[in-house]
Amino acid sequence: ALGGELFTRMQRVERLKPKDASVYVCMVASALGFLSERHIAHRDLKLENLLVDDVGYLKLVDFGFAKVIETRSWTFCGTPDYLAPEILAHKGHNYAVDWWALGVLTYEMMHGEPPFMEDDQMHTFKRITANDYHMRIKDDKAADLINKMLQLNPAKRLGMLSGGVKDITNHPLCAHVNMDALLKKELKPPWVPKLSSPLDASN
Repeated sequence: ALGGELFTRMQRVERLKPKDASVYVCMVASALGFLSERHIAHRDLKLENLLVDDVGYLKLVDFGFAKVIETRSWTFCGTPDYLAPEILAHKGHNYAVDWWALGVLTYEMMHGEPPFMEDDQMHTFKRITANDYHMRIKDDKAADLINKMLQLNPAKRLGMLSGGVKDITNHPLCAHVNMDALLKKELKPPWVPKLSSPLDASN
């Protein structure tokens, strides 16, 4: 993954245009769809755990918290800014937590910071529980997609409905992304790392 972390890339550019962010959303959604079909929850989706390969495609890494969940799990785990409300409420959770985290990630790519961020972790948790976030981008399609993933009820969250991952990849924000081309890595990604050799670790 010679492009380094998506986190590092985001620190350089601060925020992405919705059109570019949507390509990354589709890449991550395709990975999460693969996992959720197998009842696997990753439980630690964040910018740091998305690496960019030599041609600009994302790889989901760090399966340290991943778990096969047939019904529900009660483990309190994850990264504070990305925690789903059902984890905080100790109500038991399944892979719906990953679709929530994708909502957080989508917001963060377009706003330059996570939606519930506070200096005090307990304040962050209060805001997550109250679903208290503010959209500052003027893109209705992006706002709609984020709102549908940051849905307090896990069963109503985009990604968990009958359409599964296609509800995200077919969403108006992502409709321009040709998923067949994406899965074959024929689509031009938002950023391709400049590399001097196959061993260039500068990113």
